[in-house]
Amino acid sequence: HYPLRRQRQMCIRDSLISYYLNEQLWAYDNGKKKLLSIWVENYKTSDHTIAFLDNNNNDFSMYQNGKITKLEDVLTGINELNYKVGENLVAYNYQNEFKINYGGECFNISFNNEPTSYKAGRNIVAYTDPGEQSFKAFYRGKLFTIEDFVPNWYTIGDNMVFYKDQLNNLKVFYLGEVKNLSNQEVFNIQVQDNICSYMEQGQFKVFFEGEIITLEYSKPTTTTLENNSLIYKGPTGSLKYFDGNTGKIITSERVTNYEVNLNIVTYQNSSGRNRIFYKGKIY
Repeated sequence: HYPLRRQRQMCIRDSLISYYLNEQLWAYDNGKKKLLSIWVENYKTSDHTIAFLDNNNNDFSMYQNGKITKLEDVLTGINELNYKVGENLVAYNYQNEFKINYGGECFNISFNNEPTSYKAGRNIVAYTDPGEQSFKAFYRGKLFTIEDFVPNWYTIGDNMVFYKDQLNNLKVFYLGEVKNLSNQEVFNIQVQDNICSYMEQGQFKVFFEGEIITLEYSKPTTTTLENNSLIYKGPTGSLKYFDGNTGKIITSERVTNYEVNLNIVTYQNSSGRNRIFYKGKIY
């Protein structure tokens, strides 16, 4: 999020709300609001962490677990600092050094060797090393070399990294180990939290908790991943969800549209009636 001055902006996550008003940055956390800075032009928010460039004090700070922690003193070019926010960590480049703040500790990852690209998730940061031309990960305080080559593509979730290697094979770095998912052409890859969905040879599949599960033998009309759940419309218009084991039907009637908010699904049937699905029941 890169708000402009005097704009009102709000970012709502699973357990943390950040909002920006008249150059001030506020957090609403655990039922209480807290002023983070009276002058901020640049900030980013995840489910549990807010990182921001404090123009008033000329520093780069993070808010996590009810506390503000100063990460760096930034005397010049404060709004040019490159950083990313994972659910429970902050990764950034500063003065030719790549650093990660995780678990209340600052890890100096590399000096004079800033990553070509990097992405942050929960407990994990994946990045490309330009010096070695390799693909690496910081995971729970340890460094791993995932591949000796830079991947063609990659994305990140909770505790895992999905990527296509130089041969375009789909792989996952999961809980500290690499697993090959497919040697075929894979399309429509979506990753959110601890679920990855994708299409392989006309089959709709998910990777969940280390296992590959086939949900459908045709492509869904739409898919939504949110809050460790997967909601999707089948080819006939029926609405289904993935509960961690198999795909289950919410309703067999044709659904025109739907929305997902955390664990609540609201949808409209072909008759124009609105329904709510929550914890296995329709209201």
